[in-house]
Amino acid sequence: MAKIGVIIGRFQPFHQGHAYLVQCALDANMDKILFLCGSSNRARSFKNPWYFQERSQMIGDFMKAQHPGVAFECLDLFDFYYREDLWIKQVQNKIAQASNLEDSIHVIAHDKDDSSYYLYLFPQWKLELFAHYQKLDATHIRANYFAAKPWQAHLHQTTITFLESFKNHKAYTRLAQEQQFLEDYKKSWSASPYPPIFVTADALVCCQDHILLIKRGNHPGQGLYALPGGFIEATELVQTAVVRELQEETTIALDSKALLAALEGIKVYDYPSRSQIGRVITHVGRFQLQNPDLVAVKANDDAQEALWYPCEQIAKIAHKMHDDHFLIIQDQLSWYKN
Repeated sequence: MAKIGVIIGRFQPFHQGHAYLVQCALDANMDKILFLCGSSNRARSFKNPWYFQERSQMIGDFMKAQHPGVAFECLDLFDFYYREDLWIKQVQNKIAQASNLEDSIHVIAHDKDDSSYYLYLFPQWKLELFAHYQKLDATHIRANYFAAKPWQAHLHQTTITFLESFKNHKAYTRLAQEQQFLEDYKKSWSASPYPPIFVTADALVCCQDHILLIKRGNHPGQGLYALPGGFIEATELVQTAVVRELQEETTIALDSKALLAALEGIKVYDYPSRSQIGRVITHVGRFQLQNPDLVAVKANDDAQEALWYPCEQIAKIAHKMHDDHFLIIQDQLSWYKN
């Protein structure tokens, strides 16, 4: 029977706090360490700048340099904001595939805050909690890195080498601009006595087994695929906002009456960290068009492009979709079964 240490995180980037958990696992005589990298189906953003393969490289470079000979494996975890049962099952399946039935599974972690509740969702495994190493926060590391401020502290040399190289990637400039946009945006309402809650409306339009998407023209998420949508105006109903935003961004060749006739329902999506700009609660209207052909669309307003995308292929662009829009589509169309 082997002792398997499981470390769950986003590793954006891998830092000394993660390295400390590795050492804790080794001090506890783990035979193998599994790194479960969360948010591995997400587009690049200030919160998730590096794809799974890049984070695997950071972790692998560190392990080979600091702990040669130690068995380890990096596994990708997808987000399921609106189906926690699927996320739990995914974690269980990943660990089952990387271990044997007789192995002893130990979750190696620190209980940082309320966001660490997921650590307690696996009573069948032993949870081993350790101190929050110097209260390190990867958000501050990323903020300094993309703002060209000193960022190397609390990172191993292997991670520093990777991040220095990544500055030459075309994504670095876009992410740096996105971070500056987010900082300026949040400053604009920083004097509010309470953090604001934004209310938006999005449209999920289906026609002939295709979904209507746009490419965003502005930050955040510039160039990423998204559902047509935007902020609800102070004087309008939610369904009015859904139709208005749909028409403004796609100039879809249907009038409001025809669209309302095709509206099947509206569902709220309110995962607290679903948006980078702050607390955003969105209302998604689902439209099922019965037209025999795909309805004509053309990008307008702040959209770069409007296009129909095949439903069966949508998972291929999950890593190119803004915020949680792929997760919303996934939930709406129920492609993932229990």
